Amino acid sequence: MKTSISVPIEMFINAQQYKYTNSLRLFILLKLIYTNGKTKLSDCDLKQIESIDDIKSRKTTKKHIQILIDKGWINYNSKTEFYILASFDRIRKENDFKVRLAFPVEVSYYK
Repeated sequence: MKTSISVPIEMFINAQQYKYTNSLRLFILLKLIYTNGKTKLSDCDLKQIESIDDIKSRKTTKKHIQILIDKGWINYNSKTEFYILASFDRIRKENDFKVRLAFPVEVSYYK
């Protein structure tokens, strides 16, 4: 698990404007936990994520994952059953974010 990552400021602003802040929280947590950028998201993994992010329902977790898939921030490979997390550089490019400022986020911020 990585100690901290730098999240583009425009992602926070965009999440506030378009009301997907909780989905962004989940995405950042996934990026912190799965530093190689991919995971199978087993039942055990989801329980750990829900515990850290204080998510009460599996339905909520799946909703946030689906939002992230729809945004293109997570891709699902049905052949390998891996979820692939997009890089911040790719997200910046796809969303035409101009500002290169970033905010450091740590897992300890979730507690």
